[in-house]
Amino acid sequence: MRERWFGATGRKVPEIVLEGAADLDGALVLDDVSDLAAIHAAHHAGTPVVVRASTAAEVHAALSLGPSRARSSPTESFSRSTSRR
Repeated sequence: MRERWFGATGRKVPEIVLEGAADLDGALVLDDVSDLAAIHAAHHAGTPVVVRASTAAEVHAALSLGPSRARSSPTESFSRSTSRR
């Protein structure tokens, strides 16, 4: 499983996790990637950014934002299937 830095927290987290399986305290949690201004501001502030995703296309969009982002998936089967890519 690939890991990514969780903002400026000094810790790494899996890039795709089952929602509720990781501590997201202090993170900006978004339902999609449409609010680029908020994502940009969080990035500059060192705030972790998490994007919820439930389809392969949504995961791809979230992963395309860069290495400092994590994603959460609502189901375990989706997390497993996308992590094999």
